[in-house]
Amino acid sequence: MKKYLLPLPLLLLINPLISLLYSLFVFIKRESDISLFFSLSLALILIYFPLMYDTSNHFYYTFYNKTINLDNFEVNIFFNSYGTLPIILGKIFNIDYYYFFYLYTAISLYFWSKIVYHAKTTNVTVYNVTFIPLLILLLSFNYRDLIDLNRTFLSYSIVFYFILCKKNKNIYNFSLFFYFSLTVHLTVGAIWMIYFISRSKLLTKKFYYLLFFTCIIFGFIMPYLMSLFQNVISLIPGELGARLYYYSYGSDFAIREQSVGPILKKSLSYVIVILFCFHIIHLLKTNNNLLLRFTLLLSCITLLFFQYVTFFERLNLALTFLYSFILISYFRQGSTSKLILVSLLLLRTIILYALVYFPIFLGNHNVVIPNSDFLIETELKPFYYPTLLLINIENGYSDENISRQSVWGK
Repeated sequence: MKKYLLPLPLLLLINPLISLLYSLFVFIKRESDISLFFSLSLALILIYFPLMYDTSNHFYYTFYNKTINLDNFEVNIFFNSYGTLPIILGKIFNIDYYYFFYLYTAISLYFWSKIVYHAKTTNVTVYNVTFIPLLILLLSFNYRDLIDLNRTFLSYSIVFYFILCKKNKNIYNFSLFFYFSLTVHLTVGAIWMIYFISRSKLLTKKFYYLLFFTCIIFGFIMPYLMSLFQNVISLIPGELGARLYYYSYGSDFAIREQSVGPILKKSLSYVIVILFCFHIIHLLKTNNNLLLRFTLLLSCITLLFFQYVTFFERLNLALTFLYSFILISYFRQGSTSKLILVSLLLLRTIILYALVYFPIFLGNHNVVIPNSDFLIETELKPFYYPTLLLINIENGYSDENISRQSVWGK
C-alpha cells in the first residue's frame, strides 16, 4: 500500500466522514484508486440518512417473512439473493436488515467508484481536470438513486463494472457477473440483451441514426399506440396477462401525474438523452466502438419510453453510468460541448436536491417517518459519532427502530 493510503484504515476506524474526505483528497491530489475506503465510508454515512420508500418496503417484506417457515426462501436464494439473503441469514443469525443494506450500498459504491477511476485512467488526455471526475463521482447520481432504488442501482453497477472495467471478459467472468446481476434484479436482463444486440456488427451507423429519430417520434405517440391494445392485453389470461397489463397501464409504471421536482428531472433527463445521442453520433463518425453503439442503442430505447415514468427513470439510471464513463474517458481540455453535458448532468442532481431531497433532510418526510426529531437526530450522527458506535445499528435504523418509526409499507 502506498504511503499516502496508509492513514485511510485508521481514519475509517475513527469516523467515516473523516475517512471519506481524506479519500477524496487522495483522489484529487494523488489520483489513486480510493474505491474501497470511499465506498465503506460513504455507505456508513448514508445508512444514517433518511429512510426512503422502497427501502422501507423491502424492510417490512424481510421483517414479516422472517417469522414464517424458510423452506420457500431457501430455493429463492439462487434467484433473488437481494430479497432472500436478509430473510434467511437475518433469521438464522439474528442480523438486522440494515446490515445487509449497508453491504448492498457499499458494493454499489465500490463498483461505481471503480468505473469512475477506470474512466479517468483510460483518458490519457486529461490534464489538471481531476475535478471533472470528482464532480461526476459525487453528483451524477442523487440520494434516491442509490438509497431508494438500491436494488436497481446494485444490479446496474454489477453489469456496468463488467462491461466498462473488466478487461478479461471470458465466459467464466461473464457467467459470474451475469448471474449475480440477475439474482439482484431480474429486469437487468433487458440491459444485457441490449448490450448483446449492440455487439452485432451487422447493424450499420445508418441503422442507429434512423433508430434515433424513429424513437423520438414514437416516444410521443407510444401511449396512444398502447391504448389501442389495452383491451387485447386485458384478455390475456393468467399471471402473464396481469403482469403485461400492470407494466403497460398500471399507475406505478405507466403515465401518471407528478410534482414539480420529478417533472423538472424528467424534462432535463430527456434533454440530456437527446444531446448525448447527438454527441455519440458525432463520436461514432470516427470511433465506431462497442461502447458508443451500446450507449446509443440504450439511449434510443429510453427515448421510446420517456412518457412511462418508471421505465424512463430506470433506463436513465443505466444511462448515467454510461454517460459518466464517456464524459470522463473522452474528455479533452477546452471542450465546450462536453463541459455543457457535464454541467447538465450535475445540474439535474442539484435541482433534485434543492426541490425534493433537502426538505426531506430537514424533517419533512411524514409519509415515511412522521417523527422528524428521530430523523434529524439520526442523520446527524455520522458527523460526530465514532465509527464503532455507528457500526452498532441500534444507534440508527435497527429493525426495532424502523418498525417503530416507519409507516411506509407497514
